[in-house]
Amino acid sequence: MGLLSQISIALGVSRKQVNILMIGLDNSGKTTIINQMKKEEDRVTQVTPTIGYTTEKFIFNNTTFLVHDMSGQGKYRNLWENYYKEVDGVVFVIDSNDRLRIAVICDELRLLLDHTEFNRKKIPLVVFANKMDEKGAMTASEISDNIGLNSINNRNWRICATCAITGEGLKNGFQWLLENIRACTESKNRQLKATSVIKYDLTDKPATTIIPSSLKLKNPPENPIQSSFIHFNFNIKANATVQL
Repeated sequence: MGLLSQISIALGVSRKQVNILMIGLDNSGKTTIINQMKKEEDRVTQVTPTIGYTTEKFIFNNTTFLVHDMSGQGKYRNLWENYYKEVDGVVFVIDSNDRLRIAVICDELRLLLDHTEFNRKKIPLVVFANKMDEKGAMTASEISDNIGLNSINNRNWRICATCAITGEGLKNGFQWLLENIRACTESKNRQLKATSVIKYDLTDKPATTIIPSSLKLKNPPENPIQSSFIHFNFNIKANATVQL
């Protein structure tokens, strides 16, 4: 996290943009989901599969979602982890009809959950069980059982039944993700404030400076010195200002 981001969090500045990583196997509907979330005038009529990755954005609930749309083809999946450090939330998209590759989906999800950076940041995760409108699609509950979502206990997660074509379930999922990103930001805010407090004693209790009595004083104290040191008391005041 950069210095400006830390200062913004410390000052409680409301975030108007979130960085999202959207991953999942090829043909799961990731790009179509992004297209559906855009304003109608910004949508494309023909969605093409992502090669490598693209970055798109849409506005939802007065917040800009900057979405890194990652290709789900096997040769590109190793790129996913390069973004874990920078993103605020992850959307994992699953084709609910893709029963043949459910084991591959499970493996990719496990790689995500076991990644050091993903765990360090406690990034919230939403799973879109997409294409639920198709005949024979697995239910969200069935998918959750098959890929082991119920075993996740170290972060907030949610699975949503969605249809990228009609938009069903998408807004609920993104709303949940946004709320949890904000909760994580507030938690970091509290932690940053706690670790950034200047540890000076600003109470009325005086600090003490000790000077050897061997030093000659022009105006020695009237009372006799009962120890080998003279103690002088003074109060400390501190002010800190951050200018952006």
